[in-house]
Amino acid sequence: MGIPDLADEGYEGDAGGFLLDLSEWDTKFAEALAPSLGIPGGLTSEHWYVINFIRESFAVNGERPTIYETCRAHCLCLADMKRLFPTGYLRGACRLAGLKYSEKPAHSSWLPRSRPARTSKVPWEKTYQVDMRGFLIYPSEWDEDYAASKAIEIKMPRLNDDHWKIINFIRKRYKETGVVPTVYETCEANQLEIEDLEALFPDGYHRGAVKISGLRVTWDMKDFDLAESNLADSEPEDGDFNVPFTTLEQFKEVMKENGEEVSDIEMEKRFKNFMERIEGKDSEQS
Repeated sequence: MGIPDLADEGYEGDAGGFLLDLSEWDTKFAEALAPSLGIPGGLTSEHWYVINFIRESFAVNGERPTIYETCRAHCLCLADMKRLFPTGYLRGACRLAGLKYSEKPAHSSWLPRSRPARTSKVPWEKTYQVDMRGFLIYPSEWDEDYAASKAIEIKMPRLNDDHWKIINFIRKRYKETGVVPTVYETCEANQLEIEDLEALFPDGYHRGAVKISGLRVTWDMKDFDLAESNLADSEPEDGDFNVPFTTLEQFKEVMKENGEEVSDIEMEKRFKNFMERIEGKDSEQS
C-alpha cells in the first residue's frame, strides 16, 4: 500500500501510513512527509537532530528510543517536542525517521506480516488476546486485572493512584474520540512534565502507559486526529483529507491489515464515527 501523502514517490506504507521497509527511507521521504504532519515550513536542523538521533539509536540498539531518551539527549522539554513534532512523538518524529513501534531487536519490515496472537495470563487463569508486541487486540476485554498483570509483566512497581489517573484518562479520551491521546495531550491534561511521566511509566508512553491501558496506536492516528489541534494550520492544498478508504468494506480491509479484530457492530460504529468527523472537518473548510 502506498503512503497517501507520498503516493507519487513510490514509498510503501502500512495501513497507518508508516514506512514498511526501513531500507527505503531517505531524507526526501522525511522532507516530503513533513507538511502533512503539521510542519508546513519544512524540516530545520532542530528536526534533523531528533530524526537522526532516533535512526542512529535504532541502528545501534535495534529499538527506537523512547521520548524520554530523545528529550534527554537533546535537552528538550515536552513543549519543545510538541513545537517540533505537533502530531506526536511516534506519529510525528518516529514516522519521519521511517520507524514504527518496535520493542524487539527487529524492525517490523523484517518480519512476516501475518503474526498469530499469543495469550497473556493473569494468576487466576483469565486470558486476554494480545498481539506479538504484547498489546491487547480487543480493547473491550480490558479490565483492571489486565492492567495490573501487564504492569507486572513489564516489571513496573505496583500501580498506584497516579498510575490509574493516567490510565483512566487515556481510556476515557479513547472512548470519547476513538483515538489514543498523544503524549502531549496526556501530560498537559494531567499537568505532568515529561520527567513525571517517565517516573510513572519508565518503559515509555506507548510501551508503558498505552499498553497497560489496553490500547494501541492504529490506522486512524495517521489521517484524522481530532485531538491534534496543531494540525489546523496544515491543511492539504486541495482541501481534501487523505483517508485510505471511502466505504465500509474498504475500512474493514484497512482494519484487517492493521491487525484489528472487532465485531461487525463495532466496525460499523467506528466507520460511521470516523466518516462523520471527516465530513465535519470538510464542511469547516468549505
